[in-house]
Amino acid sequence: MVLDVGVGTGGASVRGPQASRITGVDSSEAMLEEFRRAAAAAGVEAVPVLGRWPDVADEVEPSDVVVCAHVLYNVQDLEPFVRALDAHARRRVVIEITSTHPLAWMSDLWLRFHRLERPTEPTADDAEVVLRDSGFDVRREDVERPPRPGGFRRREDAVGLIRRRLCLTPDRDDEVAEALGTRLAQHEGLWSAGPDTQRLVTLWWDTAARA
Repeated sequence: MVLDVGVGTGGASVRGPQASRITGVDSSEAMLEEFRRAAAAAGVEAVPVLGRWPDVADEVEPSDVVVCAHVLYNVQDLEPFVRALDAHARRRVVIEITSTHPLAWMSDLWLRFHRLERPTEPTADDAEVVLRDSGFDVRREDVERPPRPGGFRRREDAVGLIRRRLCLTPDRDDEVAEALGTRLAQHEGLWSAGPDTQRLVTLWWDTAARA
């Protein structure tokens, strides 16, 4: 049994090592519907739970493994969030994040267009320190990988996405494309903007030894 907090479409649990039952927590009903479909296609029992973690923690039963992928970026108070993960894991907690916020690469764009210096923290290093200071015997694994596949068939749509994230009007598209430079590229027929690689960090610890 697996508990996936911030399940999204099930990428961290349904597409991982096969589990007979996955409880997925997410604040988006649309994401939970996609999770249901992915689990059904994989022949896995899905238990969707709508709500924010740890607000709904009391509604969720413990599982053998608790996973939480690409969620910590938006967690304001890390310790109670993670303690609730730990309390629901019979064997192991696995957290996956990128080394920095996925949009940290846009800092120079914010400076160029708005003269705003965006924060560079918190990072995965900061998360690891907080977890260790909270008493968890954290292990860590880093790997470099290309960005997730995907994008747009039209170059202007990829530019438009970044322009909207920068809160700019459509007439600035050419300026945004120029500022992106080689970070705006086509891969396997799809246009996207971002760094060539990203560092993925997995933080995990066993809970069974404390049982």
